[in-house]
Amino acid sequence: MVQVTIEQAPSQWPQLLEAIDRGEAVYVGDAQRRVRLVIEPVPPDETAAQQRSRGFGCMKGQIWMSPDFDEPDFDMTEYGP
Repeated sequence: MVQVTIEQAPSQWPQLLEAIDRGEAVYVGDAQRRVRLVIEPVPPDETAAQQRSRGFGCMKGQIWMSPDFDEPDFDMTEYGP
């Protein structure tokens, strides 16, 4: 476990990152507060992959419209003239 103060942390970032890579727990803080540093894997950029796969006609066959789409569902005469 590695513990450093908030003032020491900026000058020791390379050493702290190496400690995290080795699997050690790294804590930065003072008497009132403490922060644990962890590595979070960055997911691949899904938006770029989706934009590449989109193209004209990519939704063909996935959208369906009923033949009676524009007909009213029930008698509307009681609501208007």
